[in-house]
Amino acid sequence: MKNIIYAILISLVFICGNTSCEEIDYTTKSSVCGTVIEATDNTPIEGVIVTNLSTGENCITKVDGRYEFHNLSFGKTYKIYAEKDGYMPSSQSIAPSRVPGNIELNIRLEKRP
Repeated sequence: MKNIIYAILISLVFICGNTSCEEIDYTTKSSVCGTVIEATDNTPIEGVIVTNLSTGENCITKVDGRYEFHNLSFGKTYKIYAEKDGYMPSSQSIAPSRVPGNIELNIRLEKRP
């Protein structure tokens, strides 16, 4: 029995030694994107400053209300903050996990009373 196990181990070492045993490249980053919309009628809001408070990165939404942040590490929590004059600010947290593709995080802003 020992001879069989020994032969299997020698075979495995030989096979791995003669093939390309490259390290698997797992993606460790994700993206979050979404649309900032008016809370009462769901229309996109242009000119909203959206900030990733965890990284300090920000962007301003265009007419379609879209924003996007790239290169977010898995396992970390990021706080996304949206503000525009005339609206109450909003913040949400997101924690990317090992899921392929972008994370969709839409933000609703309410007009100030």
